[in-house]
Amino acid sequence: MINPKVTILVPFYKQAEYVQATLDGCVNQDYDNFEIVVRDDFSNDGTAEKILDYVENSEKKHLFTFVDIGDKNLGLTKSTNRLLKSSTGEIIVLNGGDDISFPERTKKAIELIKKYNVDLIGSDAISINHQGNIIRNTSLVSDVQKTYGKGKYFSDDNVYLFKDLDYHTMFNNSYGGYSLVFKRNLLDVTDGILPENLYNEDYFLIFLSHINNGSLFYAKPLLYRRLGKFNLSQRNHQTREKSIETFLFQNEYHLGILNEELKVAETGNYKLSKDKEKIINVLKGYITIKHFEKNAYSKGNYFNNFQYIKDFIRNSQFKINHKFLFSISALFPFFYREYRLALLSQRKKFVRYSKF
Repeated sequence: MINPKVTILVPFYKQAEYVQATLDGCVNQDYDNFEIVVRDDFSNDGTAEKILDYVENSEKKHLFTFVDIGDKNLGLTKSTNRLLKSSTGEIIVLNGGDDISFPERTKKAIELIKKYNVDLIGSDAISINHQGNIIRNTSLVSDVQKTYGKGKYFSDDNVYLFKDLDYHTMFNNSYGGYSLVFKRNLLDVTDGILPENLYNEDYFLIFLSHINNGSLFYAKPLLYRRLGKFNLSQRNHQTREKSIETFLFQNEYHLGILNEELKVAETGNYKLSKDKEKIINVLKGYITIKHFEKNAYSKGNYFNNFQYIKDFIRNSQFKINHKFLFSISALFPFFYREYRLALLSQRKKFVRYSKF
């Protein structure tokens, strides 16, 4: 992989006002072997027209190898899969329809993928608002060391490496789908596309990298990330009720991902297949946790928690202290819910602190 072919993949939906800045960021990469594939997911705000006009008048028109103007709305994952099927790069750069890649993004990502021999890289981003004004100097919602400190830190490159992980760390890591760059063959296990019932792709792709050659997080920004209505992590936390509503939404999102990860784990078609049973058991344990959390947030049937405790205690991949803490949480779901809300307040403080 000396100078690998790269595909920059850009799905748009109702983002007409961002087309110019987003595609400018894509075409102006400091790299000489890449293509751009673009799709509009049946917007009704002029996004498609802006895309076609940009491509037609671009001095780098040859970079656009696939431009798809959708005749129906597919949703983010299916739209992304149409682009994946039409791409030819060994490396895939995900670029949201409202985000702006720095010129060095592709080159830097490939440099780090090669150096650390990983399958995937995520990075920080500078957060901008609707008008493009900088509002935060990071995209993280807590301190970088606190977030990624379980990885091995290399100060020369300012990266956190996640490789040869324990079975709990590998399932609890996300860099945000907006920042991901990954090897195309990572998706061989799913026939080259994403499972189409996923709300988003980040946790799933990172899971695939962790059962293969690992991933890393580059703690410097490589793009501008626009905060808006399509960001899962930016959902409403204005009131206690809204926070619980958001927790329930995110719980369903993570349950869907864990179930897809379990399907992959059960095939054994990956580098760590010798540890198939261990990976399956950890995933089943986390699925049990998510079912309990759903029950706790929604104030569901209290007696369901006893079944969750039973399933979790029987899981051979969790230590005694894990089983004890889970059992206490399931016996006292009110206190668990309050604890999670308290953690959220800490996140809000960090977000306020990191604003410009």
